[in-house]
Amino acid sequence: MRVGCAERVIETPLFVELYGYGPFLGRRNRGVRDPLQCRAASFYDDDRRVLILANDLVTMSRSGAWEIRQGIAGKANIAPEAILVCGSHTHSGPTVSHGIGWGELDAGFRSGWICAAIEAGLAAIADEEPVTLATGRTPLLETLGVNRVEKGGPTDPEIRWLQANRESGETKLLLHNHGMHGVVFGSKMLLVSADWPGVATQAIVERGLAEHALFLQAAQGNINPAPCCLGQEDGEPHLLRIAQS
Repeated sequence: MRVGCAERVIETPLFVELYGYGPFLGRRNRGVRDPLQCRAASFYDDDRRVLILANDLVTMSRSGAWEIRQGIAGKANIAPEAILVCGSHTHSGPTVSHGIGWGELDAGFRSGWICAAIEAGLAAIADEEPVTLATGRTPLLETLGVNRVEKGGPTDPEIRWLQANRESGETKLLLHNHGMHGVVFGSKMLLVSADWPGVATQAIVERGLAEHALFLQAAQGNINPAPCCLGQEDGEPHLLRIAQS
């Protein structure tokens, strides 16, 4: 397999509305705690190519995803339907889809995201090199989430992961997958943040576990971090605890 990776920052203008936690809250961005990213991973077996674009976004836009697919497929050897465009579901970022009240769509932000995603996808394809893939499951050392619908109900007990390793033994890419809402921070948080999925992904790179990391959100509609929906000061230690786990 050949794998390529790239990242691009999704620039977030000041005062654009952040999404989630209830209608008509007017949560306008006052700055950036940690920048939103579009992370791309391309997989090519000398016959077919697939591309993942994982975005630090709370919602997804079908029309935006197809605009990104067409923008990449028009310049690279890949079918548009072989490109996955997805979000991490952080609640401390703007929407890219239409809605009323939950955080109004900013056309400039949406346009910037599309451009960043196309750039990341093309850069990942250009970065492809031979690797060996390994995959597995690892149980959590502690329970991170709480079932918000069924008291004592199930939560995600593990991390699913995929490694792309160079012949030298270095890990080029670590893809990780876990199901839990990106809501360590709550409605009083007015700074842009990728929440725990983005912070954990960045920690993988900073600690030298892999050159690139990419997060895919699993089913998580009923699972919140414990605790959740905190202000920035109260949320910071829990954000780091989850990333460590």
